[in-house]
This record gives sequence, C-alpha cells and structure tokens, in this order.
Amino acid sequence: MRLLALCLAIVGLAFITGAGATIERVFADHTGDTAYGVIAVDGFAYVANNGGVSIYDVRDPEHPRLIADPGWLGGAAFDVVVDAAMLYVAGIRNGLVIADVSDPAMPRILSRVGTDVVDVFAYRGIVYASAIGANLAMYDVADPVSPRFLGELPWGHVDGVAGRGDYLYVTHPSRGIVLLDIADPAHPVEVDVLNLSSGALTLEVRAEFLFVAKYGNGIQIYDISAPDRPRSIFRLADSGEAWDASGEYPIVCVADLQEGIEVIDASASNVSSSVIASDDTLAPHAVHYEGGYIHVADQDEGYVLLRLSQDSEPPSEG
Repeated sequence: MRLLALCLAIVGLAFITGAGATIERVFADHTGDTAYGVIAVDGFAYVANNGGVSIYDVRDPEHPRLIADPGWLGGAAFDVVVDAAMLYVAGIRNGLVIADVSDPAMPRILSRVGTDVVDVFAYRGIVYASAIGANLAMYDVADPVSPRFLGELPWGHVDGVAGRGDYLYVTHPSRGIVLLDIADPAHPVEVDVLNLSSGALTLEVRAEFLFVAKYGNGIQIYDISAPDRPRSIFRLADSGEAWDASGEYPIVCVADLQEGIEVIDASASNVSSSVIASDDTLAPHAVHYEGGYIHVADQDEGYVLLRLSQDSEPPSEG
C-alpha cells in the first residue's frame, strides 16, 4: 500500500498550533524524491524513497545531516526497518535487501531476495516481507548473507506486522488484525482476531501499546501489556486516509495522506478534543515519532523533520 506517489531546506518559521501543542518544521530534504517509509533508530533516520534509502544523522535533531545518498541501494524503496545494526529494505526492483549499517554513513549490502517487495518487518531474527500479488514471506536471517525461507502466510498481500513477546500481530486483508503465537516462528499458530480491528492497514508496537492506522477509519490503540489478550483503549474516526501511526503513549502521530500530520493525545477524556496539533501542508505516507520529534516520509517534500512542543497547561475539556 506504499505505491502512491537536490533540495535541502531548513524551515524555521512554519508553526502549526493545536489545542495543547505546537508543531515546527525543522528540516526538509527532497534528495530521494517522494518518500514512502521512515524509521529513526539510535540517532539515525532511514528514509525509503524513489531514489532508494536516504540515511540522516539526527543525533542533533536540530541540525540533521544527509550522510548516505539514496543511490547506494540501486533502486526505489517502499519500506525500511532496522534491527541490531541490520537494515531491511522493501525494494520494488531489488526485492528484500539486507544491508549492514553498523556504520550508517557506509551501508553495505549483504543480500537480496525476490522482487516487488513493498512492506518489511523484522522481529526476533525473522524478517517478514510482503510483495505485490504475493503472500507474506518469512525468512530466517541468522545468516544475513544467505536468508533462509521459512514459509508464508496464505492470506495474500499484508501491509502491517508487529510483535510483542511470543506473539505477532498481522493485518489480514478482510478479517482485521490476526494474533499469531510464534513460539515456533516457522510455524505460527493463529490465536485470535483482535476486536474492532477490521480495516487495519499499518501497525506499530511501542512498549505496551499497539498503534493501528486504519486508512479511512482513523486510528485505534490497544493495550498489549498482556500480549495474548489485546484490549482496545482508544479509537478516533478520520475522514481522510490514515496510512500510518507512531507514538509514545499517550502521544500518537498520524500520517494522513489527505489531511497531513495529526498529533493526538490519547489520554484526553473527550475524544473529540484529542487532536492537539496538526500540519495540513504535508501529504505523508509514513511517520515515526521519537522523543519530541516527528519524522515524516512525504509524497511531495521527501523527508521532513518536525519538532513537537507540548503546552505546559493541558487542553481544556470544556
């Protein structure tokens, strides 16, 4: 679902204010053209885009630096994930690409598998890769030079995968979020389908929470402190297209392709007042929130970094 569609700019004057928070643009870079996926890990941001994967040093988030031009990948990328100094890339031509990023400025490709991969997730030494028109494939990457195919889930294309403990949460095209026991990762066992999860598109697990973007149905949050017994604790309808959600509970940032970036306080007693800030000038495909900064993969502007400042006084619920 990441198939929609040399400029550096620091934008220090654009403030977007909501009831309880302010968004300020810090940085934008269109080097890789349209961006589709983004993740920030250990002070580095990895952005999947039409050029490949751009890598930025964001250890000082007020002064990001492009340290690896996207051309090193050799083709467009639609999703990225980093696990234990390994970068896993969903490439439309290159398929699943595994690269060593122990030095993020000098990524080193170790292997490539298949073609037309558009979504990727890594968990406990297993990589889950979803290709166009294909089932979700599972690879053991204990040896990243020679990934070992373990099998696939016979559901067709999958957009969202996330994990906690011995359990995996996987979006099903028609059923919602399916809960799988992966104590034996080569033979996942279906446990349940999450309540109220139909329409789920992308997933993120942070600590004890599962954030769900549901495209035209807004977002949903589950408490997964007991990972085999998820409990829905927050839902917000959305008239736009919620492609991705990322946060540090209770703050959740939503990438809405039609309405821009929306920041939600999921602890608000009145759901109607839970949107505390937004930036409707963006057309984001993906978002990653980390420590007060919002990393955005944008259709028009490429990689955009926003600063989120929360007001000292909580928003009124009147």
